[in-house]
Amino acid sequence: PCNAQPAPVAGLPGPATSVTSGQSSFACALVSGGSVYCWGDDSFAELGPAGDGGPSPTPQPVLAGAGAVAAGFAHACALVGGAPTCWGSNASGELGHTPGGTDQSCPNATFCNPTPQALPVTGTIRMHPGYYASCFETPTGLSCVGANDVGQLGLGSFDGSASPTPTVVTIEQGTFSSVVAMDFGYKTACALAIARLYCWGNDETQQTSDPTPGF
Repeated sequence: PCNAQPAPVAGLPGPATSVTSGQSSFACALVSGGSVYCWGDDSFAELGPAGDGGPSPTPQPVLAGAGAVAAGFAHACALVGGAPTCWGSNASGELGHTPGGTDQSCPNATFCNPTPQALPVTGTIRMHPGYYASCFETPTGLSCVGANDVGQLGLGSFDGSASPTPTVVTIEQGTFSSVVAMDFGYKTACALAIARLYCWGNDETQQTSDPTPGF
């Protein structure tokens, strides 16, 4: 199924002030007043506590009091009180806690959680959810959490285990400070800071622009 004609989104309680489209068939909007609503696929609890596991064309309420919202692959994050709060897939600890425990089981036994989870990255100004991972900008640095199987967390190493604790990304000058711009795609991240552009993570087609990657 597809829709070649732009269609209005109905069911929001007020005018949308921003919108974000996830990488796994869902979208979210920030409504005037700070409420976040999501619609589309809910296979991995992307629609938050109001979702029922099935797709919904009607926007579902997720949380209130947000200043921004950003969607990644099967999870999304909202900026609440200067810190990111995320929901959806927790396959690799991208919600900020070890997979399991209070999580529920979604397709393919993937851990997920519809309840928004606060992550300890205070002072966050921008959020970048990616593929089972996320990075968060603060005025003094950049922290990432989640999957690190191809080094997408920028830790200088890689492994297949979940990384639920946000870790500061370091570069040769120390840490990222005053990030000008960043984007996090499929397992590859790039950031513009300190008058230089840096990329890390998946390099199978040399998208990090490193002719001799470290691993």
